[in-house]
Amino acid sequence: MSMVDSEMPPPKRTGRPVEEVSLTGKVFPWEDGCPVYFRMTSSPYLWLPCFSDVSKLRGFLQQAGISHERIKVIDDGYEFLDSFPRKDSAGTEIRFMIDPYFTAEMKVRYVQVLLD
Repeated sequence: MSMVDSEMPPPKRTGRPVEEVSLTGKVFPWEDGCPVYFRMTSSPYLWLPCFSDVSKLRGFLQQAGISHERIKVIDDGYEFLDSFPRKDSAGTEIRFMIDPYFTAEMKVRYVQVLLD
């Protein structure tokens, strides 16, 4: 499993209303035969960053200093979520973020996928 720690503060809800999102067609980074996770300091979760296009993925990973060797496409969001593990081998919960980006203050903003 690939992952990179970030010195970012823990995530907090920004107050945006809950809306439906789809993972179908999103792309995510891949290295050493597994997804590349993003970890924020003080967050107990691993985050799988998913992007609406390859340029957003590359820009975010470059700014975060995260390497990857491949880019995977999610063909069917529902099937992907049904088959993706909710925890890693150490028992750490995995959550999904869509189109994360860094603000001028170096805070990470993103849309979190909430699962029922």
